[in-house]
Amino acid sequence: MRKTSSTNYQNEQLLHGSCAMSVTLSRIGGRWKPTILWLLWRSPLQYSELLANTPNITERMLSLSLKELAADGLVTKHRTNSFPARTIYELTAVGRSLKRVLQAMSEWGESAAGGKR
Repeated sequence: MRKTSSTNYQNEQLLHGSCAMSVTLSRIGGRWKPTILWLLWRSPLQYSELLANTPNITERMLSLSLKELAADGLVTKHRTNSFPARTIYELTAVGRSLKRVLQAMSEWGESAAGGKR
């Protein structure tokens, strides 16, 4: 989290007020968030499943990304009452509404890469 008095924070707020796309990118942007959202679109997953299905992500980065996604209202975290207790992550309704955005980004990436992935 940035200090609210920092120039970086103030610039971000100015952009958010004038460009809705910057709001979207601040919530789903970065290296890992789109992948995490896409995995959770398919089904709710445990932390360990997300870690196993997101190649090369560190535990710290996964934890941080999940916290940010939850703070932005895109992901929820549920603990089961079973023993041992399990933590399940799933998309909220707002998170699920991003499917078309993520699909469009994926399709654009495919065409921009010329099929070279």
